[in-house]
Amino acid sequence: MQSIVKIFESLSNEQSVMLFTTIATGEGTNSLELRTRVPLTRKQYYSRLSRMIGAGLVKRKGGKLVLTAFGKIVYESQKIVEAANSIQWKLKALDSV
Repeated sequence: MQSIVKIFESLSNEQSVMLFTTIATGEGTNSLELRTRVPLTRKQYYSRLSRMIGAGLVKRKGGKLVLTAFGKIVYESQKIVEAANSIQWKLKALDSV
């Protein structure tokens, strides 16, 4: 149960999700490029990145940041949740029937 809490904590705000998504899409996978793409202070950036690494979502490989196999599954799950959120009104209509 502890790891589930770590996962949700590491992705608990918009900037963290933006950082995770940027790493997942491979845009600017080294620290310098990521820090310029994601509007975070140095401390915020490393704090969020540390949480993601601790949760097993991200790892360093050859000086770059990449998703772990587990991180890829979480990323795909995130995309499913985003898709469901975009059609939430349709789902509410189904529930009311």
